[in-house]
Amino acid sequence: MHKKRVSLILLICIMLLLPANVFGADNYTHNANISRNNTVVDPGYSDLKYNNNPYYVQIPQWNGNRQYSNTTPAVVGSKLYQFTYDQKGKGYLTRVDLKKPDASWKPGNGVSLNATLVATFDVGISGGRDMAAGISGPTIKDGYLAIAVGEYLYWWAIDDEGNRTSSVFNKPIKGNPENKIHLIASSPLVTPPLTASGTSIFTFETVTWQTPFAVVGSWSGGVISQPLYTPDGVALTIPQYKTTDDASRATNDIVTSSPAWNTGTTAVGGTGAAVFGVAAYSSGDNRLIIMNPTTGAVKTVRGFFEGPIDSSPVIAPNKHIFVPDHWGGIYRMNANGVFEAKDLSAMDKTRSNISNIAIDGQNVIWIGNGHTTINVAPLNQFGSARIRASRFSGLYSPAVVSNGSTSTIFLASDTTNGLLVTNPITATNPSATFGDEFKPYWQTLGSVSATYTSVAADVGVDPMDGTDLHFVCAWTNYGLSSQGCVEIWAPAEYTVKATAAPAIVNSGEQVIIKGQPSPESLTASVKAHITDGGENTINLDLSQWSRSPETWQGVINAPNNYTGADAVYTVTITATQPSGKAATATTQFTVNPIPLPPPGDLSGTLRIEAWRRNNTMYPLGTAKYGNELAVTLTVDPPPPPQGLFNAQVTNAYITKAWVHTPRGEIGWDASGKVEIQRREEDINLAINGLVGTTKYTVDWAGYPPPIPDNTVMETNRIYAPFAVHVDYIYQVPRYTPFGVYYIWQSGSYEASGNAGTTLDITGTDLYIYNVKIHDPGTPVWQP
Repeated sequence: MHKKRVSLILLICIMLLLPANVFGADNYTHNANISRNNTVVDPGYSDLKYNNNPYYVQIPQWNGNRQYSNTTPAVVGSKLYQFTYDQKGKGYLTRVDLKKPDASWKPGNGVSLNATLVATFDVGISGGRDMAAGISGPTIKDGYLAIAVGEYLYWWAIDDEGNRTSSVFNKPIKGNPENKIHLIASSPLVTPPLTASGTSIFTFETVTWQTPFAVVGSWSGGVISQPLYTPDGVALTIPQYKTTDDASRATNDIVTSSPAWNTGTTAVGGTGAAVFGVAAYSSGDNRLIIMNPTTGAVKTVRGFFEGPIDSSPVIAPNKHIFVPDHWGGIYRMNANGVFEAKDLSAMDKTRSNISNIAIDGQNVIWIGNGHTTINVAPLNQFGSARIRASRFSGLYSPAVVSNGSTSTIFLASDTTNGLLVTNPITATNPSATFGDEFKPYWQTLGSVSATYTSVAADVGVDPMDGTDLHFVCAWTNYGLSSQGCVEIWAPAEYTVKATAAPAIVNSGEQVIIKGQPSPESLTASVKAHITDGGENTINLDLSQWSRSPETWQGVINAPNNYTGADAVYTVTITATQPSGKAATATTQFTVNPIPLPPPGDLSGTLRIEAWRRNNTMYPLGTAKYGNELAVTLTVDPPPPPQGLFNAQVTNAYITKAWVHTPRGEIGWDASGKVEIQRREEDINLAINGLVGTTKYTVDWAGYPPPIPDNTVMETNRIYAPFAVHVDYIYQVPRYTPFGVYYIWQSGSYEASGNAGTTLDITGTDLYIYNVKIHDPGTPVWQP
């Protein structure tokens, strides 16, 4: 009873002494655990593409020395933390204040963001290596920052702004005496608050309290489990693990695997366990360690790993453990380390493949085949189903953003491919990700050059308004002016460009309306609203014309303009993403007034004869796919101007005429499959007086042949705009003292018209329809 009272008093004191946010601070922006499973769950993430060049943030040359790093940045709120070193035995932790890009930011250039030196580490040299060059980054969780450098674990308490609120503490990571390399190559695990115990130096009784633990290992083969808070006057034994504890031959085995936390493990007691691997290059005893951080109790899992475990395990939603080996093999165990399945399809024992893996809730995603392939397997089919994308080089730990139903994969690679960004994929259907036809949707951004460096994906919030920045951040040793920099890719602003061509037209002439959204591959629809500010209004749905540059297009015939002055039409283009986000732009075109009376368009007829291959003609108004169309425009004789005496037309002829008709064109649908797409084309007519003619082939169906015979598949209104020059004479009276007489005068005018006719597509001239082939009720087309 007395012991319980001491424990309760100490716990109350701790809660009063610790910063208020010790139990509340976020790990990383959203929920990314960059050191182990770089996956972000963000329901608001959709329809994003990034600028093709990053912004560079150069880390100051602390102590006058250039900075290097092998470490992925860590981001909490608007604070980015980057560990660097200077190749002179010094390590540095820098905090960069992030904010929303402004007009002064230019992609590909440097930007000035406030950078604060948080800590300097004097790490020296060990085993002929610069101890600062490890790939450990900071872990920030529950109001603590922990980082491992050289042979020490460092930690301190921080507030919500990232400011240190306690002393800096450190403990050495002691490993096997025979192993002299104390380089850290993993990031600390910070556990949830657990029950720690020690002995009061005043009463010699057992004392318990709640505190997170930090767990991390080193190349020395040692792992430390350190409570991040210990009450004054309490002595305790720090749980530690050495590779020699469970394999006497493993004196030179190392621990480079960042530990993961598994709440479902019961094999070592307590309410969870740290899980990490051993890189057993020396003994070949490749194994996974499950460790109780509070007691140091461990369970060793071995016997089925093909290679050393350099990289971090990941815990699936069902608490199963996934772990990669040195060659790219992936293994699944239950929460207590019992073997379930493995996937060795991407293993290549001739090439190293040190890389973390990611789990987006439904898939496990990993790099394989010597950093050249991306592999995705549904969690419920792991070991039996896998999709692969290949032909890459230098790929490292994938960073995944899931909005709950889709995922976007960001991949850090070498200078061959830069940073690859895929568009969202269906989480339950990863095969949709990796078809060759799908790759044009991928972005290749910049270059991440530092070995082992991945990206921090979908990170950062603006400090002013709290909105998500959606940054992608990474380190490069060769950024601006070949200096070490943090690279920041920001989402490109969603815009659309509007054009109308020609800019000046006559009534009835064709105007091509285009919208070009940017970035590409994000747009679901583009619409045009066309108005002269009065009653004349046209609403037009544009169709996608090309993929890159992405162009949406529609065609109208310029409205008739009888005003006697220029008519200016304003075109408002609205591009909309699937999520509903929209961008708008405007442009204009001018319609000239109809030149002279008579009012209204000139009249004419358009006759279209459809001739099939056997030289027979279909009934007027009908045609079949593959027919040759003989088009004849006949303009009615134009009248002379009204109000003139004895006016007569002496000559009239077409000056310009064309047929405006739909045509077919090979294109791609939204999934990248080939299809015949609809477009519009103007075909000039051969002119002879008031008659214009041409011939062309029916090929415009929005679907390939065959077309069911004697069925009206579509009806098209085909137009033939034309312009006519008219010469005329008329009499003008002359008054004299002897009376009135008339003289002839001549004049001319230009006028226009637009003839049209309807054409039904009723079948195809290229195929024969057969109902009885193959399965009953399933028509099949045969040539």
